[in-house]
Amino acid sequence: MQRSLELLRRLILVLAGVTLPFEHYTISSVVVFLTPNKLVTALLLVFVALQWALERRRPPHDPKRLWVLFFLVVLVISALQSILYGVSADSVRRDLTTWYSLALFYFMMIYTLKTRRDLDVLLGAFTVGAVAAAFSGWLGWGEIVETNKFGERLTGEGGGPNLLAFNLLIALAGTASLYFTTQLRGKRLLYLATLAIIPIGVVATLSRSGIIALVAMGGFWAVRFRRFGFLRYAAPVLALLILGALLAPENVVKRLATLTPQGIQEEESAHGRLTMWYGAARAFVSNPITGVGLGGYKTFAGEEDLRGTGLHSAYLQVLAEQGLVGFIPWVAILILAWSEFSRAWVGARRLRSRDDPELKVLALRAGLLQIGFFGILVMSLAQPSMRHKGLWLLFALATTLRALVRSRIRALEPAREPAPEAWAPPRLVPSPLATSLDANAR
Repeated sequence: MQRSLELLRRLILVLAGVTLPFEHYTISSVVVFLTPNKLVTALLLVFVALQWALERRRPPHDPKRLWVLFFLVVLVISALQSILYGVSADSVRRDLTTWYSLALFYFMMIYTLKTRRDLDVLLGAFTVGAVAAAFSGWLGWGEIVETNKFGERLTGEGGGPNLLAFNLLIALAGTASLYFTTQLRGKRLLYLATLAIIPIGVVATLSRSGIIALVAMGGFWAVRFRRFGFLRYAAPVLALLILGALLAPENVVKRLATLTPQGIQEEESAHGRLTMWYGAARAFVSNPITGVGLGGYKTFAGEEDLRGTGLHSAYLQVLAEQGLVGFIPWVAILILAWSEFSRAWVGARRLRSRDDPELKVLALRAGLLQIGFFGILVMSLAQPSMRHKGLWLLFALATTLRALVRSRIRALEPAREPAPEAWAPPRLVPSPLATSLDANAR
C-alpha cells in the first residue's frame, strides 16, 4: 500500500509540474472554465485527503502559515468592501476564488512534498512544462500576441508573454539546481541544452521585466557562487551574453530601448509603469488602512480620472487595494519565504565537514531556487504577479527545503548524551536506631 501511495504521489507531482505553465489552454463549457492545472489541483486535493487518512502525519513547520491565513481574512474584508462600493460582485468573487485556490494549492504542496526525490520530480516536470509552453509559441500553437512596434511576442500556451517569462525564470533556477547535482552525462547534456533554451525563451517574450530579472539573477548567482567554479561557468555565460547582444533581433533591441528616458516618455506601456506609482499613492492615501478593496483600483482610477486602469506591480496593487492590513502580511510572507531559503542554504552548508552528498544537493537546491525567487521578486516590481501559481509554488518549496535540511541535519548529528551531574556531598539518611536513641535521650 505504501509503495502504491508513493507511485501515485510522483504521478500527481509530474502532472502538477507539467501543467502549471500551461496557462492559456482551457477546458470550457456552460458550467466550467478550467485550465488543465486546475483539474490537477482538484486531483491533488483528493490525494491529500487520502494521504491524511492513511498517514495521519503533521505538515512541516511553516512560519508563513499564520500570515497566509491572516491575509486570506483580509481578502474577505476587502472583497466585501469592494462590493459595497459598487464593484461587480461576480468579478470580486472570481478574484477571491483565485486567491483561495492559490492558498489551498500552497498548503497541499507543502503536505505532499515529503522527500528530496519528490522535489526533484516536481522541478523536472515543471521545467518540461515551461519549455513545452515556450515551444508551443514557436510552433504557432496557443495564443499569438502581435504588437505594432515590436512584432510578435512569444506566448503560446504560456498564458501571456510576461507570465511565460515568469515561469521560465523559475524553470531556469530549478534546471540549474538539477544540472549541478547530477553525475549522469546524458542528463547533464539535457539540462545544459535546457539552460540554453530558457533564456532565449525569456528574451523572445519581449518582457522587459523578465529580461531585467534574468540579468539580476545572473548577478546574484555570480555573487553567491563566486567560489563555486565561477570562472569556469561565468566566462562561457558572459560570452553568450555578448554574442546574444550583438545578434539580438531588432524587435528585442527596440523593446529594450523603451527603458531609456526618452523611450519611457514615448512608449505608452513603459510610461504607464511610472504613472502607476502616482495612482497607487492616491489610492493608498484615500484609505491607508484597508485600501480601495479587492479589484477596486480600476473603479477608483476611473472616478479619479487617473491615466491607466491597472497596477502592473504586485507590491503596489496589494498596497493600494488591501492597504496596510494586507500589505504587512504580504511582505511578511515574502520575507519569511526568503528567510526559509536562506536558512536551508546556510543550514546545509554548516555541516560541510561531514561531506554528506544529500546535504550538498539540498544546499544547491535551496541556493539556486532562492536565486529564482530573487528574479521573480524583481520582475514583480513591474508585474501583478501575486496571483501567479509559480510564486505560490516557490512559497511551498521554501518550506519544504527548510524541513528537508532540518531533517537531514538531525539524522547526521549524534544523539546528545545527558550531561554529567555535578558533584554533591552524600546525603546522610538517619537510621531508625538513631531515631530511637534520640527519642530516648529526650
